[in-house]
Amino acid sequence: MMQADSVWLATAETRSADVALITRFREQVLIRAADAIPNVVSLERYIAFNIPRTTIVATLDKPASPSPAILPHPEISCTTLRAEVCSRFIQAGERDPIADAAILYAVLFDIPEEWQPEFDAWYDQEHIPMILTCRAWAMTTRYHVQEGAWTHLALHYIKSASAFDDRALKDARLTPWRKKFLEHRWFTDVNKMIYFKQARPDA
Repeated sequence: MMQADSVWLATAETRSADVALITRFREQVLIRAADAIPNVVSLERYIAFNIPRTTIVATLDKPASPSPAILPHPEISCTTLRAEVCSRFIQAGERDPIADAAILYAVLFDIPEEWQPEFDAWYDQEHIPMILTCRAWAMTTRYHVQEGAWTHLALHYIKSASAFDDRALKDARLTPWRKKFLEHRWFTDVNKMIYFKQARPDA
């Protein structure tokens, strides 16, 4: 697996139940925009499991340039963000966790500046090491957002939905350190979404 320094993430959603509409938008607009970004080393497509939302994740081996412009669509809302890697944790023995993981769990945070050092320390020193005792948890990469409405992004690459019921995740959510953060809305008001990987339409 090639190491990536940054990520460009684009998400499209529609209020209708027309998944085909956002899939076409992804292929005709978002993928083409990603193709124009230099230094892309992987480009993955995902679909949300419970709402009409799709996202693409373009990982880059150099810092990302400003996001390409996305033309507005009357029936689709679209957001993009650009972020730089701050930490990465890979399950022991995993050679290509992005390719092997069928599920992407994406979490966006807006962390006040004064809390960011402790938040980063908690995530890297306690939270992810505890979660990685679950073998189905292939990789977590954390990012500091450079362009977008949030400050932090975590992309969790997961091989099986059973990981969400694993004891490792339950234990990681019950520590005193995490409970301290739960007292603050910046920690509870996050954007979470579970996606399933999709192949290219012509694959």
